[in-house]
Amino acid sequence: VSQVNVDPTKEAVYNYYGQKVAKKSVKNLDGTLAVYKSVNEMTPTENTTVEIFQDPGAIKAYNKSKDMRDFQKAMTIGVTTESTQGGTPFYAKEIQVPLYTMGIADTKILSLETYVAGQEQVAKVKESLLQAESKELSINGQATQAIASQAGLYATYMATMNESPNTITVARVFVNQSAYNAYVNSPTRAALQELIKPLIVSQRGQASRLRVSYDKGGLDYQESLKK
Repeated sequence: VSQVNVDPTKEAVYNYYGQKVAKKSVKNLDGTLAVYKSVNEMTPTENTTVEIFQDPGAIKAYNKSKDMRDFQKAMTIGVTTESTQGGTPFYAKEIQVPLYTMGIADTKILSLETYVAGQEQVAKVKESLLQAESKELSINGQATQAIASQAGLYATYMATMNESPNTITVARVFVNQSAYNAYVNSPTRAALQELIKPLIVSQRGQASRLRVSYDKGGLDYQESLKK
């Protein structure tokens, strides 16, 4: 996960290479599984990128690719990195078809939620996240829908951060703003928040519109990482 500020005069160049790198890397590099680039509508200079790789070797191949080197050369001026994190995935799920989008008119939404777990509570927070994703929860005696079965949810990725092992990041892709709003206001999310509230020190969330996205489709880390 990386977050950058892009100079408005470089935005067209950034978008062009963002499209090229995302599309060609996922198509041509076996270990690059997904690339999502999004823009904050309220502050268009703020961009977030989520990249999913099979292993560390795939990251090196991605960074050494001609398209990425051309991207870095073109953007030596005009891009300020705000933050960069590397994570170890423990869950990923997508629908069974590849996704590719490009253009400012796109409506798909990238949601990022970060949880900082209390000491010795990381495993319990992960368990709660996985439970809410794939099973029914109960709130006020009423069963709730699993998040993974919610209409309009395209993909979910969960990872622990390598440099901060008690920090967990969850990235979700929704087909439009309405689907994202339905998730935010859902009984399932309310039940999840209730479950993890005593386990975490802090949390934060943000949502931004997808500008570029591409993935191989049908990814499931719970199966593929065992192979």
